[in-house]
Amino acid sequence: MKEKFIAIRLDDFHERCDLVKWDYLINGLIEKKIPCNIGIIAFNKDFSISNEKYSFDIWSKARDWQKKGINFWIHGYNHILVKNKSKFKFSNKGEFSNDSTKKIKEKINQVINLFDKNGIKIFGFFAPAHGYSFELIEVLKFHPRIDLIWDGYWRSPRNIFDLKFLPQQFWKIYPQFLRPEFSGVCLHPSEMTKKEIDSFLKSVDRQKREYFYFNFDNFDFPKITFIDLLYSKLFNFLRIIKLNTLQMRNNFKQIKKNN
Repeated sequence: MKEKFIAIRLDDFHERCDLVKWDYLINGLIEKKIPCNIGIIAFNKDFSISNEKYSFDIWSKARDWQKKGINFWIHGYNHILVKNKSKFKFSNKGEFSNDSTKKIKEKINQVINLFDKNGIKIFGFFAPAHGYSFELIEVLKFHPRIDLIWDGYWRSPRNIFDLKFLPQQFWKIYPQFLRPEFSGVCLHPSEMTKKEIDSFLKSVDRQKREYFYFNFDNFDFPKITFIDLLYSKLFNFLRIIKLNTLQMRNNFKQIKKNN
């Protein structure tokens, strides 16, 4: 992989997401002819990410965007999260933690049926909260309709547990010299301000267009190596430091404001 590719992933599209923000970001990317990937929560029950001002048909919207080049992924089932023993150290919670392999397969098949019924092509799967239980991995490994998983802090696509994994390391676009061979950039449009969306679209404009154009089917997926594991641990360590620093900064601002 010679080019430093960038793949944009947008999480948590459901019937009560903030459609104004989604439209603003998606239309901005479509105007720039930049491909992006949307994770659909088919049966969302997570009220913490729901906006009561909105209630719309996600499938008609998805069909319209699909005609304009947008790709769609399964983003779990209902987004209800519980603590789990994860197959990876990405997260200590997930959606399918208390489910058997049989129950997980039933839920995923219900979602697949909705995609098929509404004419939406499935590009792959990524789990809510980056949580992958042992049972979920087993179901995904043998499911005939799921070929790609998008998660992990690897430098480039990898084969893990006999599954094809695209890495998802970032929440914004970094300068080229800081990026690995493949950058998965994850955004949650409903949580963004207009200013943040504008800033992201400007960061897209600063990149070469060819960074965003590729075919997932053309990637190689070599087995994970010891170097990959070290990279993942280092990346996760730096991510935790950054999150703690931001939390300390916010706490300090709040204390200063209260005084």
